[in-house]
Amino acid sequence: AEETFTVGIIDDSKIQDIFDYLRFKQNRLKNITNKSSFAQELQECYYFIYFDVNVSSTLSTLNNAFSSIVNEIVFHLNQLDLFCKECPQRLTEGFSNENFSSEFKKKSCIDCSPQSDRKSVEKLRKNYTNELTGEKELVICELHTKFSKYNRDATKQDRIYFHKGKI
Repeated sequence: AEETFTVGIIDDSKIQDIFDYLRFKQNRLKNITNKSSFAQELQECYYFIYFDVNVSSTLSTLNNAFSSIVNEIVFHLNQLDLFCKECPQRLTEGFSNENFSSEFKKKSCIDCSPQSDRKSVEKLRKNYTNELTGEKELVICELHTKFSKYNRDATKQDRIYFHKGKI
């Protein structure tokens, strides 16, 4: 088993940054087979993604075996984090969920859309405390990525639900 790692570029002429380190951590996620450990590690692997404390329990609701979908989960999260890094104005209230999902799909080739069944959106509402203001803010995680149907039961399509974020 690997115990020691060199992260980044060992060269005085190059500068390492947090994103080199996070890419390393993201690649290591694919090797984690335990859902609880995976959920715990997620917290430290992405710069622009905040994970709810209940993310571990949501991994238990997957329709597909975790081992068969973990690489795709990491890929989706990597693409979401990169998408927000490249264009932070996408996080503003003026940029609609439809715009976000359409641009994300073009950039990443990952199927993404807002929740179409408006009744089920109620379950996707959550209040969080804004650390800057101390005020509670409503966040609706209705945007979702959809996993590939290739070699999977199309009626059991897994998704990652998320909010596009705020500045």
